[in-house]
Amino acid sequence: METKTLRITEKAIYILWGLCCSAVMVLNLFFSHVKYACRQDLISEWALLFLGLMGLGVLCFGFFRIPKERKVPLGLPALVGLLFLCFQIISVRSYYFTTKWDVETIIRNAFCAARGEPVSISYYSRYPNNLLLTRIFSLILRLCMAAGLSDEQAYAALPVFQCLISYAAGLLTFVSVREVTGDGRLALTAHGMFLLLIGLSPWVSIPYSDAAGIVLPVLIFRLSTLRPRTLGKNALRWFIIGLLGVFGYRLKPTIFIVLPAVCLVNAAAFRSADIKGIPAVVGACLAGLILGTVAADAAVSDLGPINRESAFGPVHFLAMGLNRKTMGYYSHEDVNYSGSFETSEERTRADLLLAEKRIRNMGAAGLSKHLARKLLTDYNDGTFAWTMEEIEKGRFFFKIPKETDPFFSPFIRSFYYSGGAHFRLFVNFETALWLAILALSFAAVFSRPDRNTAAVMLSVTGMFAYNLLFEARARYLYVYAPLYIILAAVGIETILKRFRPVKEKWGKRKTI
Repeated sequence: METKTLRITEKAIYILWGLCCSAVMVLNLFFSHVKYACRQDLISEWALLFLGLMGLGVLCFGFFRIPKERKVPLGLPALVGLLFLCFQIISVRSYYFTTKWDVETIIRNAFCAARGEPVSISYYSRYPNNLLLTRIFSLILRLCMAAGLSDEQAYAALPVFQCLISYAAGLLTFVSVREVTGDGRLALTAHGMFLLLIGLSPWVSIPYSDAAGIVLPVLIFRLSTLRPRTLGKNALRWFIIGLLGVFGYRLKPTIFIVLPAVCLVNAAAFRSADIKGIPAVVGACLAGLILGTVAADAAVSDLGPINRESAFGPVHFLAMGLNRKTMGYYSHEDVNYSGSFETSEERTRADLLLAEKRIRNMGAAGLSKHLARKLLTDYNDGTFAWTMEEIEKGRFFFKIPKETDPFFSPFIRSFYYSGGAHFRLFVNFETALWLAILALSFAAVFSRPDRNTAAVMLSVTGMFAYNLLFEARARYLYVYAPLYIILAAVGIETILKRFRPVKEKWGKRKTI
């Protein structure tokens, strides 16, 4: 039985997400003609939305041929996902390439760490969150070297590792939807959406925190939905959630958003009868946070001491997000400006003054237009800005290896390489699917309030706020894609329930 606090919390979250998602859909459908950063070559968003919904309708119709009372075991999506994983690995092997930007620095240092050589620590003084990722990659590279693989073969193993992470995230999406909706057919539909949106995404080939961290938000959410009967098991799961929250933050700070979201919703669900168990649960979560911090620090301690005074704080990314010249996207000038200050205090103060100045110069109307452009950059691209990372400097497709074969490799590259014969088809296909998922996520607002759905909504609302305030990056949404798919499945369930009385009424009329 829900508490009054939980009901109020759920309704507030539903309304908040409804406002955020409706703003995104209005901008995507009515204002996509305005200029914004990282714009892809799309046909009409209305046409893409229609095609995406029709495609998901066909997918859903196929799975709904299964009787509702029939249980859908995990083995089915596990087997389908395994077959898709094989295809994914073969594809990545055929089109992967070496990119520049942050990835090149991390991989170079990961190789140094794997060989026991000193790493270039100055980069991590500025961006300390990439230390843990470097350690993870260095361990994988060390195993590959121990197995006698060449450097090129060891590098190719990193995308394979990320394919395995994607496979796990797909299964967690399936079990999460099955838990939230209680319908295996919707869970299969969600898994199908995952394979088409994330399984086909070439971001898995880029060794970076986006693909490496995609499993963590949905894993944290899935753990939060468990309802163990004993206090000890309940405390253990919150200990693990706290632990994963820290590792998620160290891997990619945005991953941490899901932790306070699930904590808030579950705190609102506490009843007076649960009061005795609250200290144990809170203590377990805090213990996970503390132990996770200690373990993360220990894991990267041998990479070298970083200069904390050089780290870029949140205010830097806030000021960058207010850069009208770049429309809120990454700015080399802002990086150089923030990097010109020696201490963290000086940098924070200067970035804050810069942010205030930019807000004053834009005014209320200008700021509104600027934020709208940022949301279009973030949400109007189903490829999550694939190829757009410093593509103007030629730093995305930095080194392209020879084709592995004369047939499949050129074919798959024609979809994923900018300028390829089928690249525009890939961009429009993924965006059609993404727009449909966003529309169905909005439909979830009209579902019956539920704590699990509310936790997902609060998580993606937090991501919406992050993208609105800070640097505009569509790929930041990549790690949260499984949560959007969960909401889309709830949206499908809501639509079907709304139309069921109409269908039954129509059936009665035909029999009269």
